[in-house]
Amino acid sequence: MIDNIKSSLRMLAFTIALGLIFSTFQLMEYLHADFAFSEVGLKAVYSSQKSR
Repeated sequence: MIDNIKSSLRMLAFTIALGLIFSTFQLMEYLHADFAFSEVGLKAVYSSQKSR
């Protein structure tokens, strides 16, 4: 019985860890895309300020 609970907990922990890793990667992709977009925006603002 105890071994069964332990293996269930291990499975659960493994699943949670995988989910966390996956969501972290997705978040990084999202943030990276967001960052690239904001970088382009910042460059546009900077060049428009400089041309004034």
